[in-house]
Amino acid sequence: MPAPYSTANLLKTACPSMPSLRLMFRPCVSTVRLDANARIGFLAHARKYAAALDRGALLAPAKSLAQMRQIIFNDYLDASLAGFFMLVVLSVLFFGARTVLAARAQAAPRARESAFQAMPAAP
Repeated sequence: MPAPYSTANLLKTACPSMPSLRLMFRPCVSTVRLDANARIGFLAHARKYAAALDRGALLAPAKSLAQMRQIIFNDYLDASLAGFFMLVVLSVLFFGARTVLAARAQAAPRARESAFQAMPAAP
């Protein structure tokens, strides 16, 4: 039986999460990246509406030039939020991996549990 801090146990817990990370990042990357398809990327959609706004044309669902500007702003906001949340997930992964590696470097577990305290009886 492998030790609790062995590489085998680390891989058993880390590998099942890899496909879910890939499935989580694929939509984020495709919405932020510079994709020519306006149905996929926020930035491509914003460029499409900005080009129409420069021509003075209205694209549905906008009914005025102000709504066109609002759609363009929302697309840029959505792209920046998707990028920010990708950075948050990457930072959680980085700091989690750093914590795991620091814990594995210790000879014994360093977890400290508090003493049991019973809940008071309900009145």
